[in-house]
Amino acid sequence: MDSTTPWRIILLDETESTNRTMIDRFARISLERLVVVADHQVAGRGRRGRSFYDIPRSGLACSVLVHLPRQAAINLLPLAVANAAVLAVRALGASGIVLKWPNDLMVGGGKLGGILVDGSFDGTTYQGVLGLGLNLTATPTLVDGRTLSRLIDTLDGYTGEDFFLLRDTLLLNYLRELNDQILRLLEGRTESVLASYREFSSTLGRQVRILRPEGEVIGLAEDVDQEGCLVVKTVSGRIALHVGDVEHLGVVGDL
Repeated sequence: MDSTTPWRIILLDETESTNRTMIDRFARISLERLVVVADHQVAGRGRRGRSFYDIPRSGLACSVLVHLPRQAAINLLPLAVANAAVLAVRALGASGIVLKWPNDLMVGGGKLGGILVDGSFDGTTYQGVLGLGLNLTATPTLVDGRTLSRLIDTLDGYTGEDFFLLRDTLLLNYLRELNDQILRLLEGRTESVLASYREFSSTLGRQVRILRPEGEVIGLAEDVDQEGCLVVKTVSGRIALHVGDVEHLGVVGDL
């Protein structure tokens, strides 16, 4: 990833999802630092095939195409993207933005946005599509009772009419921070990426319930390891989890 190459940003009024558009229409071009941004996603996707809802011209929906060598710490890429998103939001003056493992951005108990990384190896190169969705000036109504948050409520100096200014400023912040986080992975500075993620995490130090297809895990979330796994201390010992839906049960405790 050549940090001296300018970002190539494609702006769309509407698309199915920015990740899907990047994969279907642009990934084969193999351009470095390509970004797809949409005013509205009609079929946005989250982790594990879930739908990601938005309201037209109310959020940041973008996907970034990257090509990384196989030896890079690819497993930490979702954490690096999450770090970049938090830093980009904080650069606007927002406070209270935290990360719920693995990569949900939260504020005030509600979900501000999320990250979806799609990728595959082609020989010695990893091609990744890094998707980010954030609620900026409005939030959709969900039927499952989940609480959503919007960024504008944490900022001074912006109104609902400032959507394009807010989105475009946030996008540039995000691309700058993403570039820095990926360079850290390429240079082998994985501990700095992990240290930032641990600092931003609202999951570590909490009693948690992890829901997985093979059953739930309950314990104390102790750490995130070099593979990006959540390390949970249970009554049976420590377990490292690659995937799962996290429910926060309480504050710091021990088993």
